[in-house]
Amino acid sequence: MLIIILLTTIFLVALGWGVASIVKPKYVWKRSFISKKVREPNEGDLILTRISGVFLIIIMISFYVYAISTII
Repeated sequence: MLIIILLTTIFLVALGWGVASIVKPKYVWKRSFISKKVREPNEGDLILTRISGVFLIIIMISFYVYAISTII
C-alpha cells in the first residue's frame, strides 16, 4: 500500500510539472544551471519546454499504468 501511495505522489508531481511546462513555459524554463547570465527565453526555448512537457506526461502516464498493473 505504501508503494502505491509513493508512486501516485511521484506521478502527480511529474504530471503537474508536465502540465505547467505546457501551460506556463516561461515559469518552468530556467537557464541558470547552464549560464549565470540572466536572459529571457526565446521562442525556441518555450517550444522545447512545451514539447518536453508533453513527453513527460506521456512517459509518466505509461510508467504509472505499467507500475500499478504490475503491483496489482
